[in-house]
Amino acid sequence: KRTFLDGGRYIGNFVNGEENGQGIYLWKNGNRYNGEWKRGKMNGCGILTNLNGERYEGSFYEGKKHGKGIYISALGAKYLTEYWDGQLVSSEKNLELDLKKKCPNF
Repeated sequence: KRTFLDGGRYIGNFVNGEENGQGIYLWKNGNRYNGEWKRGKMNGCGILTNLNGERYEGSFYEGKKHGKGIYISALGAKYLTEYWDGQLVSSEKNLELDLKKKCPNF
């Protein structure tokens, strides 16, 4: 467990003093990431949930959304998305998305 100067908290695995493996990061504003970590950053599959109810389930690389994922709006609309280095490159609304699928094999 680690608490940061900005009020954020990490609960999970560490390797050589860095967040690594499975972990949860809780921002002071109520946002939350639950997923894989490498070298102290979000890397791999994870779920990022905003306080307002928006959710992204998908791939992360070096602390940013990267690759395919599913975005679910606060009202429940589902979108198949793709990010590159934190930037949204495609989004397709899809009411039939199977949320049981795990990244990165959407």
